[in-house]
This record gives sequence, structure tokens and C-alpha cells, in this order.
Amino acid sequence: MICIKNFLTILVTFFLILSCVLTAQEGKALQEDSKNSLISGSRSLQFRISNNLTLTSFEGAMISAKKHFTSNSALRFGLGLDIRSGQEDYGAVEEDDNLFELELIAQYIYYTSPKAPVNLYLGTGPQFTYNRHVQDRNYEETGEDAAWQYDRSWTIGLLATFGVEWFAIENISFFCEYGASIGYQSRYMESTPYQGYQDQETTQFRLSSQTVDFGLSVYF
Repeated sequence: MICIKNFLTILVTFFLILSCVLTAQEGKALQEDSKNSLISGSRSLQFRISNNLTLTSFEGAMISAKKHFTSNSALRFGLGLDIRSGQEDYGAVEEDDNLFELELIAQYIYYTSPKAPVNLYLGTGPQFTYNRHVQDRNYEETGEDAAWQYDRSWTIGLLATFGVEWFAIENISFFCEYGASIGYQSRYMESTPYQGYQDQETTQFRLSSQTVDFGLSVYF
């Protein structure tokens, strides 16, 4: 509940700022001298503003970058990578735990009115994720397997987003974004617990909404 309250506070504050900007610049939304970095050749990095007002990765990605080809159109790329490897001792049993996660996102972004103080944009593009998790438990004294589990999944699909972006200064902007995705997922699980060998393979189509992102873009 605390997180939800913090999020709502940030969201309300954001829209209050937008409301003030729109009121102050009423009737000038399409002025040709509007200053922002929505120009051909500009580049930017995106960061999410979390509930405690700290900057984190955007769209779950380690890197999120955008390049403009015109004032209206841009390409945005996201790369997420998580690699973990560890070992734990449970007394007579020792466990090796290895995780590999990869996410790739590419989106075409279209700005409907790049000269406006508040810019509405739409985006769509492919999304790919791959996950691999292996757990291996062995008896320390004998080295024999106590249990082993393998879990692998991949998803390929299409991501669509829409949002608004407001420039505080020429090369710094704030944005609020929402989206949805549809994709095909394949998952395979295999394990050798005490009860015996098990394996399972599933495939499914998934339609899901994305969380609302409140973030910061830095242009250069």
C-alpha cells in the first residue's frame, strides 16, 4: 500500500506540473520556437524514476537509448542482462545456482507534434526475452546428486506504448508512459528430485499490460 501511495503521489505531481505548463503556455502549443531536443540526429538515455525518487533502469532494461532521425520519428533500443552464479551450503548438501536472463527491445517512436510543449508519442516494435535457470544440489560427502532442476524459457512478441513527454530544459525531459505486449512463449522444465525424474514443456500466447513508467530522458 505504501508503494502504491508513493506512486500515486508521483503521478499526481507529474500531471500537476503538466497542467501548470499547459496553463502558462495556453495558445502557444505549436509555436515554431519551442525549445526541445526532438530534432534529427539527437540521442538520449532513459531512466525510470522509482517510488523513492531515485533513478533506475527503464523498461526493466540495463540500457535504454533513443536516436532521432527526424523531429517526429526515432528508434529506441533496450538491452537487459542479468547473470548470477552462486553456491550455498546447507550442511550435508551443497547447492550451485546459476541464472542467465536476456531481454532485447526495439521500438519505432512517433511524435505527433514535436514542437508542442507537451509531446504525445506512440511506439511499437519487437521484444525478445530468454531465461535460463539451473540449480544443482549434491551431497558433500559423496558428491552424488541430491536434486537437479533446469528451467528454460523464451518469448518473442510485439510491444506497443504511448506516452507524453515534457521538456524541463532543452536537453532534459520527463515522461509518463504506458503500454501492452503480445507474444509467444515456450518453456521447458526438467528436474530430478527425490521423487524421480520429471519434465514438462509448455507453449502459450500471452497478452499483458505494462506498468506505468514515470521517467527522465537525458539528450545529447
